[in-house]
Amino acid sequence: MAGVGTRILNILFGLALILLGILTFFFPGASLWVVMLLASIALLVAGIAFIIEGIINKDMKTIVRVFTVIVGILAGIIGVILMILSIIDQLAALDLFLLIIAITLLVLGIYRIVEGIGGSGLPAWYRILGVIVGILEIILFFLIIFLDPLFGATFVLIFVQIWLFIAGVMRIISGFLPAPKEGE
Repeated sequence: MAGVGTRILNILFGLALILLGILTFFFPGASLWVVMLLASIALLVAGIAFIIEGIINKDMKTIVRVFTVIVGILAGIIGVILMILSIIDQLAALDLFLLIIAITLLVLGIYRIVEGIGGSGLPAWYRILGVIVGILEIILFFLIIFLDPLFGATFVLIFVQIWLFIAGVMRIISGFLPAPKEGE
């Protein structure tokens, strides 16, 4: 059964994602450094949340739990690397920032699809939404990699705003979902 700690963690993480989305929406002219720093913090927090959820959520299948922890470790490492680069040399970090964002979107997209397909304890509508968001994240990965980097940066900012809201809402909803019954 999903514990109270997991539910509270999901709700708090969801609220943090929505807050970050609001901040990026109301301050679009913020410097790239601030955007990279916020992204690095979000990745680090996401990584920690995924690791904790993969370890303590016994309702997930073993393969989904292992994948959740792996995604959490990768997101945390990427967040730390991005944080260091955004402090050291912002201009040199721009291309790497876009690459990291693109790769992160690819990894998160794959995770959401795997969770949507393998997360049998979750409601069908939630799994379908996760698969849709995962597909959108993978599409954005390809758009960032193959389009003009400046367009990619603008598109990333808009997508990140939308993603933060959707991912935040999904986390909050998962914090209120009832624990799955045996055999679901």
